[in-house]
Amino acid sequence: MRILVTGASGLLGRKVFTQLKLKDYQVFGTCGTKPISGLLHVDLTLPKTLGAIIHKIRPTALIHCAAMTDVNACEENVDLARSINVEATATLSRICKKMDIYMVYVSSDYVFSGYNSPYIESDQADPINVYGRTKREGEEAVTAAGVFASIVRPTIMDGYNGPEDKFTFTRDLLRNLKETPNSVVLDNCRKKYPILIDDVAENIELLINQRRTGIFHFSSKAPVTRYEWGLIVGSTFGFAEEQIRPDDNIDIHRFPPRPVDVKLVDTQMGFNFREVQSLVSIIKQQIERRQ
Repeated sequence: MRILVTGASGLLGRKVFTQLKLKDYQVFGTCGTKPISGLLHVDLTLPKTLGAIIHKIRPTALIHCAAMTDVNACEENVDLARSINVEATATLSRICKKMDIYMVYVSSDYVFSGYNSPYIESDQADPINVYGRTKREGEEAVTAAGVFASIVRPTIMDGYNGPEDKFTFTRDLLRNLKETPNSVVLDNCRKKYPILIDDVAENIELLINQRRTGIFHFSSKAPVTRYEWGLIVGSTFGFAEEQIRPDDNIDIHRFPPRPVDVKLVDTQMGFNFREVQSLVSIIKQQIERRQ
């Protein structure tokens, strides 16, 4: 099977690309912001470039991981967010439909407001910020194209490929714990359902091999606040508990707004995602192996 992974230089895309390369697939990947050895440089805002690469590779399946995911940046540059998250997705969907390519579109739990948890796959999306709206519009573009596709909605992802990764929750907290002389304060109100990128990659592979179509929810089951999550990270990496303090006052006026509690329910597949303690332990092992 020939598989093309967009955003293969990003956190999830790199993990998907790497794990598939270790198996019996022909895997190709794209990168966007800067050229990276072994990956094809592509500008998602240029439809002709996207089409040329796909026609050259002629993949059996396309995994669309590339996206503008910074919530604040999406609010500050709505046009760019729509160009990358919606228009590029629509272009890829039309090409995949025309060339009979199976597509996996990586969406987000941010298509929901968090006011009406839990959510099953068929519940009405109600995003509350630009990022969530563009990911929802991306879903609509995939559906409108009529492409043979899976739409995947993951909750917050964490994991490790190497030191060049963007700073996820775990690595960002570790950096702050090492550099901050005082204690680190973390939100103790919003509920999160962290998932490991290794598990996400494995379940995307499952969808491809089974040629599944529809909407799929990727989530762990046990909720944690960032403070509770942070305590697990601190303990696992040998930091004192008193270095982390809770913020029990949710800022309802924070801009852009974030969902308070998006609990996604998987009614389709019974996916397996490790809970936060195992997630953090695996990340620690992966970091230590690279040192």
